[in-house]
Amino acid sequence: MAKECPDDAAAPPKTSLYNRWLPAIVAERIGEEEGRFHQLALKLKEEWEPGNSASAVRTTRFIYLIQSFLKALSTVAVEDVQLVANIGLEVLLEGTINLQAQTRWAICLTRIFRKYRKKLSLSLDWRPFYKIFVNTHFKRQEFYSGLGTNSEHATNFVVLLKCCRYYFSAGSATEIWNEFRPCFDHPCRTSCLEALGFLGLFIPLKSQHSLSEPYVFTVDWVAECLDLWQRIPSCQFWSSQWGSLIGRCITSLDMNWEPFMPVIFSHLLNSFRVPVGRSSAHPPINWSIHSFPPGINVSLSKTAAKSIVRTSSSFRKLVDYLEPYYHPSNGGHWSDSLEHFMTFLVRCFSKRMERECNTQKKTRQVLGAVERASFVKEVLRLVERGQYSKSDRLSHACAKAVSNLAYIEPALALNVAVSSFETAMVSITATHQLELAIKTLALCTRPILLFYQRETASNKENQLTAGPAVRYRDALLGSMFKTIPGLDANDPLKTLATMQLYCSVLSSVSNLQDPDHNGIFPIDWEKWTFQFLDQLFSLLLSLEPGSQSSLSTETNTNDGFLVESGSYFYPLLALLFGKLPERIFKLVLVRIKKFLTGNILPGAADEMATLCFAAVERDSSTAISMLLEPIMKDLLSTLGETPSTGYCKNGETSDFSSKATLSSALEQRATYQLNVLASTIAAGDATILNYKTILKDLIQVAFNAPSCKVNDAGKLLLKFLIRRLVCYFPVSSWKICVSRLPASDELDIWIGTKDKNEFDSARPSWHIPSADEIMFVEELVDFHMHGALSNLQRFPEKGLQKNTGQEKDYLRVTLLRVDAVLQGLGSSLPDFQKVEHSYTVVGLSGVPIGDSSLRSDIAMILHKACGYLLANKGDESAILKPLISVMNAIVNSGGVENGYWHQARNDWDAERLNLTEPAANFLTSNDTKCLRRPLWLVHQRAYIQHVWRSAETEYYDYYMSPTNSLPPALESLSNDLVSISLHRYKAIRSYAAAVLGLLMHRFFFLPQTILPLLVTHLNNPNATEESTLGACAILKTRTVIRSMMEVRLTSIVICLCVNVFAHHDSTKAQNAINKLFIAFNWYFGGSPVQVTPNIEDTIMDIKSFATGASSSVHWRYNLMAQGLLLFLTLAPFFESGKKNLNLVRNGYEHFLGKLTSDLPTVRRLSVRAVLLLLGAESDKMQGHELNGSITIGQQLLSESFGERVVELLALDHHYTEDDGIHVPQSMSDVGLVYLLPTYMCDWPLTRSWESKSLGVAFSKASAKLFEELTRKYGQIVLDILRRPLEDAVSTVDERGKQCAAAEIIGGVIRSEAACVEAAWDDWLSALLRKALKKTTLECAPEWVACIRYATSGSQGSALRFKVLECLGKLLGSHASSSLAAKRFNFLTAALLEVQSKDMLSDEVSFQVMLLDEILEYTGHSTAQVRKAIGTLACVLSAGLRECGHEVPLDGSTSLGRFIQRTEPEARKILNVHENVEGDVSKRDKKAVKDMETVSDIDLSASFFTPLVVQVFYFLLACMYSGRFNILSDLVVELVHPLLLLQDTSEKDLTHLARSALRYLKWQLFPTSHLAELASRLLKAASEDNWRVRVASISFLQPFMYRHSFLLNHSLWQLLWNKVTESLCDPQLEVGVREMSSTAAAGMMRGAESSVVQSFREQALATTRSILKSGKPKLPDGLAVPVVHGAVLALTACILSVPYDIPRYSSQETLTRCDLYRISWLPEMVTTITYFSHYPWPIRATVTKAIGEFRRTHSDTWEIQKEQFTEEQLEVVCFTFLLLL
Repeated sequence: MAKECPDDAAAPPKTSLYNRWLPAIVAERIGEEEGRFHQLALKLKEEWEPGNSASAVRTTRFIYLIQSFLKALSTVAVEDVQLVANIGLEVLLEGTINLQAQTRWAICLTRIFRKYRKKLSLSLDWRPFYKIFVNTHFKRQEFYSGLGTNSEHATNFVVLLKCCRYYFSAGSATEIWNEFRPCFDHPCRTSCLEALGFLGLFIPLKSQHSLSEPYVFTVDWVAECLDLWQRIPSCQFWSSQWGSLIGRCITSLDMNWEPFMPVIFSHLLNSFRVPVGRSSAHPPINWSIHSFPPGINVSLSKTAAKSIVRTSSSFRKLVDYLEPYYHPSNGGHWSDSLEHFMTFLVRCFSKRMERECNTQKKTRQVLGAVERASFVKEVLRLVERGQYSKSDRLSHACAKAVSNLAYIEPALALNVAVSSFETAMVSITATHQLELAIKTLALCTRPILLFYQRETASNKENQLTAGPAVRYRDALLGSMFKTIPGLDANDPLKTLATMQLYCSVLSSVSNLQDPDHNGIFPIDWEKWTFQFLDQLFSLLLSLEPGSQSSLSTETNTNDGFLVESGSYFYPLLALLFGKLPERIFKLVLVRIKKFLTGNILPGAADEMATLCFAAVERDSSTAISMLLEPIMKDLLSTLGETPSTGYCKNGETSDFSSKATLSSALEQRATYQLNVLASTIAAGDATILNYKTILKDLIQVAFNAPSCKVNDAGKLLLKFLIRRLVCYFPVSSWKICVSRLPASDELDIWIGTKDKNEFDSARPSWHIPSADEIMFVEELVDFHMHGALSNLQRFPEKGLQKNTGQEKDYLRVTLLRVDAVLQGLGSSLPDFQKVEHSYTVVGLSGVPIGDSSLRSDIAMILHKACGYLLANKGDESAILKPLISVMNAIVNSGGVENGYWHQARNDWDAERLNLTEPAANFLTSNDTKCLRRPLWLVHQRAYIQHVWRSAETEYYDYYMSPTNSLPPALESLSNDLVSISLHRYKAIRSYAAAVLGLLMHRFFFLPQTILPLLVTHLNNPNATEESTLGACAILKTRTVIRSMMEVRLTSIVICLCVNVFAHHDSTKAQNAINKLFIAFNWYFGGSPVQVTPNIEDTIMDIKSFATGASSSVHWRYNLMAQGLLLFLTLAPFFESGKKNLNLVRNGYEHFLGKLTSDLPTVRRLSVRAVLLLLGAESDKMQGHELNGSITIGQQLLSESFGERVVELLALDHHYTEDDGIHVPQSMSDVGLVYLLPTYMCDWPLTRSWESKSLGVAFSKASAKLFEELTRKYGQIVLDILRRPLEDAVSTVDERGKQCAAAEIIGGVIRSEAACVEAAWDDWLSALLRKALKKTTLECAPEWVACIRYATSGSQGSALRFKVLECLGKLLGSHASSSLAAKRFNFLTAALLEVQSKDMLSDEVSFQVMLLDEILEYTGHSTAQVRKAIGTLACVLSAGLRECGHEVPLDGSTSLGRFIQRTEPEARKILNVHENVEGDVSKRDKKAVKDMETVSDIDLSASFFTPLVVQVFYFLLACMYSGRFNILSDLVVELVHPLLLLQDTSEKDLTHLARSALRYLKWQLFPTSHLAELASRLLKAASEDNWRVRVASISFLQPFMYRHSFLLNHSLWQLLWNKVTESLCDPQLEVGVREMSSTAAAGMMRGAESSVVQSFREQALATTRSILKSGKPKLPDGLAVPVVHGAVLALTACILSVPYDIPRYSSQETLTRCDLYRISWLPEMVTTITYFSHYPWPIRATVTKAIGEFRRTHSDTWEIQKEQFTEEQLEVVCFTFLLLL
């Protein structure tokens, strides 16, 4: 029975459309939600007590309820939302709750701020947020939290901060900028990156209190930001953060951005990191920067899209450069960023169009029609390239882009979609493109029809006959028939795409008229429908793995793809059947009936059920009589003749038929028909009552059948039948488009949820169960549930008096009957108890059946039956699985609705993305303010909302329960679930644990009851391995761990985790326990609020267990005990008092002693624990007496302790025996320790580009430990460590001791205690000097890390300068090369951490002296020394410049002489190389001869190599160390020498030079140096040596690409002219000419059209003049280079436009019909073929060019060849064959 919602009973108009369209009985109660939320807010206010940590955690119980109101789109008072937000912020910023609670409040507040952003009035200070974020993720915490919780907290806190920026108080932007700006003066420091991350995260550009702060966001400020952006040009994090900030500024600030566009676009272009020319595919610079919390990293693609959409002046040039990288053959790591760019570009453009359509907000410049079309045209160029990408995400993004742009510029975008489809249909070599083309056409179906409707309406007097709109509509018409063969079981993707196309058409066409009707979509629907059904039937037959007679049970790999999530199979059938005329639909029913009754398809049961479901939904009475009634009668007749078990009989269980079985064929047929019937009956209406007798008999027959499969099918039939009768659901949704909406020329009107109430007449008609339906349901419930429960209740007492062998099957069928009824009723069966005041949303799934006592009675019966079954049938999984399912239906009220909601929501999400009309819609009207969707999709969403409300209503009311107790019946079932969770079978355990998890999620206090039960089970010495596995599975659930964190950590749990588990010694049990503790550690969210009074006794018990554990106990249990001891020691941090300080001190003493443990993992845990407790003790002792801390140190820090610690630390460093490589331990070996934080965010202070500078095995945690111990105990530590350190340093061959000594010495020096300065002069400096001198090459990295760690302490200290002096005097003048290299490496490591602003005057003088020394040290022959000198010179030069000490580049300084000598030395090497090859000019030979007469020196290249090698290492260090911007002028000076030596006889020198050039190709030079660099490139390109010219030309292409927006026209023209001149290079070798052709082809993209057109015309004219001779030989007077250069110019033109046939730009304004045929490329391709018979190298160039042209145009040649004339095509095709 279907009823419409009366207008007077509907929800208020101000509510959401989805809430207005709920069933009347629900909609009329929507108004109650405002009062409920008000009471919830008041309850939250009462619960919150500022300063009370327990109260703060209790407030988290309200979060689920608050979020349910937000998700339900409830209309609540803004004042209540304001109250909730204020309390949430107070709790969050209180800082007294653990991270899990903070994370949950952050998620809740984020949702509130997103929904009520402009309705709330808040004024927030940014510093409390900054303090929490820094203290949690960038500093050592006072409490421990797991890595998983930390990551989740960081991600959600960052999202919250982005929402809170809007509410920051006035003046916050100024404060934030002033706070972080000083950090940017030192770009090499990690703090610089941190400051930028914080700046981008906190600074508000749009504020509720002030839209902008003009005194901050000025033109000068933007210029300063762009200057800072250039300081680190190759760091992705740096670029993305500045790009995000600038993008936000462009969006928010109203200023003239054109002067800044060249710099911005240069950064954006280089951010995609695509290779250019012969550059490597991956950037050579890959910095290992500081690890930032998740969420801070931003997508630069989104920023680029925002910037371009706001200011699109340079957009065309950017597209020219990026277009080739969208092609499928040019994919790489950059494809993801290009996909993001495409997505955000279209999204931002659509948002801008949406804002500009709103006439109330036209405050900025509005794009005109010409600008809009130009922008769309450029985007479509990217789409055409990427639509067939190998990346699925990119291809889908392109298809979606075409669809969105079609609503803005339909004439341009639809041409792409239709042309792609037509091309794919005729393509032979690229059939894979058809699927993507069909998807694109499906997404463009709606705009095609809207465009046709608009064009025909505007041309009524002169109907279009050949216009674009008609062409697009006709193409769509033709696709309906052309794609029917695409329904292929062997090609699921194409099949699904085809169905998406049909569904899109049917969602837009309202009436399926006869073909004679001249409507908007004139098609013979009868013919198409029959062809579609025939193909569909063929597809369904193909899904069957075998023939009809074989009835094989095997399944095909493609089975089920039609009914999987996201498929359009059901919507297509429902739309088709719902819109077909009655006459055609009856014919369709006849065909379906014939196919259904004539085929048994077990492999396509779901598909057939969907087909019948759609038919029954259209016309229930007719379809049921034609389709289902024959099946029901056939089933009843067939199963009635088979033996019956009698299991479905109620009453005494003594008389059953003998055990019998069905044949395989009969069982398969019956199962198939029952499944089809069960799924289809769910679409019926009141007509089902006409068949209730046969349905009741059929259900009983199915349950009495001697087949498990038939019994299961009978369960489905009963379940769906009850659910259809008792629930509310919309009916006839697929026909409302015709009956209730005003037809618009046969085009369906799509509606939006934000539209006014004009479409309320189209609200769905809801099925309201009638009295007869309820009576029928009650009959089924009484017979199948009450009767079965009576049998189940009677069974434990009497059992089966006869046929005892059938107990298993009888019990299974009995439980299936109960389960079917419960799942059919769902939440219509009232919950256990009714609360007095509900705080949940309103919802009702259907008519209530029974009362709350019924659920309790069922629970008690199940409890008794469960006890019997576990005792007597514990091994029968066939019984336990339905038993658990029944328990789930009882305890999880709303679970059925929740499961359907999850599935339906996924389907709706997939459909809404592809069936959405955007708000920026120029095809309908300019005042569209929301997204629009088909009415059937809106109805589906309203039903999903109804189902979700049914599942949520009263679900979380127990969170407000004052008693925190379960109903008695529910408590019994929870205990039973715990018992089953410890079952021996894994499947049973997992199922029961999942149900138990849902129960614990609803009742937050349940874990307190379950934990003692687990202890009782596991405390039994005879506990099985399976019970251990089951207990671990429950304990490691997030719900249990969260309960421990939020409520209390009892001593019972501790005993469970240590004492109880200790006797389990099996491998599986140990692994499970280890995983449990890893999960506990991973999700540990901080200290629990409540701590048991006997916490100290518990700690003592664990200490005793950990200390006295025998060797029989596995080491992991000891490690777990130590970990729990650490957690408990940190637990009472939320309390105060002397007792807590004693716990910290005792724990500190314990773990300090465990540093000498024999277990390696315990030692590593102790290092981290001592670091935690050291900070905790110092924090907690503030304001208290410090008595006892020094005593602890004196008791433990003895000489034996120091020797033992050093010896054991050495053992913790593992190296392979063969090559001595350090081997880090695996996760399974380390376990809990691996997940503990190191708390070393403050080191290294500078970014590292070499792993050796951090040490291969250097432990930062160990170094930090001794730093803190020295700082705390002073001389005591030095006394006990002196002798062990001296012994360790002396043992040079033991790498472990060397590494341990390096860690200890580094930590001691970094402490900078007063005693350390005294010890430095006494013994420490001598010991360090000895260690550095004697260290081996293998141990050198650890000592490098030691020096770097030691000098990274407080800046400007006297001890640091002493370390530098020690390193400076480390070696004598006659030291070996290895010692010299080590010295320079140690100095480099020390200077890396020296911050220029805090350098002492002595340190500056030291660096100046050191720079002079090493730059004069140029004659060393060892490569490692030269590399070390080059790297050190880079660090020194950059450091001196940063501190303001300028080093002139003239001859007055060593650095100037160093640079000035480079080019002459490089020139000498080049001359020697030419002399060796015998390929020098006469002038060069004379110069060499003169040199030989002047001096008798050996003119080998190696004589000049050392200085040049050092310079190249210096150049490399400048780039990969991040100091390129500081030393960019030096780099420019060295570019010419670098190009001179790209190809010499010295292989090592050449390799080094090429490596440096490879780095330079990825660099972005400052604008001020471009002119100088260009002049040096031109100079190198004019060198006499052809190899230098090749290197220069190869560098020009990436250089001009990366600086294309920065180069002025004159400078660009000079470089371009040089490249074109090089096409006719006179050198015999062709390298220069070919490289120039490649460079010219790349440079033509993005160049000015006039320059490119002039070059093409000149190239074509030159080749034509050469061809006038008419002979395949060189014309008189022309040399080979000239002809070859002309052919190469043609080649450059051809290869500059791969994959398509471009048009003449000058013809863009001509007739649009002939425009596609106008192109300059065919003539050039034809012309170059005439040179195929010329001599080498011309012939080879032609062959290569034609081959490349053919390769790049093969997929679309059938279409593109139409651009050639017949004569041209004949010549080109003949050349193709000739080349083959």
